Amino acid sequence: MKAYIAGPLFNDAEKAFNLKVDVLIQSLGIQTYLPQRDGGESIRMIREGQPPERVRRRLFELDVSEVRACSGRGYLRRTRHGLYP
Repeated sequence: MKAYIAGPLFNDAEKAFNLKVDVLIQSLGIQTYLPQRDGGESIRMIREGQPPERVRRRLFELDVSEVRACSGRGYLRRTRHGLYP
């Protein structure tokens, strides 16, 4: 079983939260794909000199491929009170 961990990447707090969700999911014995860890972040790639359109296309294709590789669909809703299915 594999899970794609989708979440915002706008600041360090959101990225840290995504990592916590990833650890939780893995603790259940589920393999994960976490875009910020496994795919890369576009802003960093562009700053390193890669053409923006190429970065966007690469990350989009990788994300689509990884979503398709997942075993099913499930969602967690994040609120200020915690996570809910």
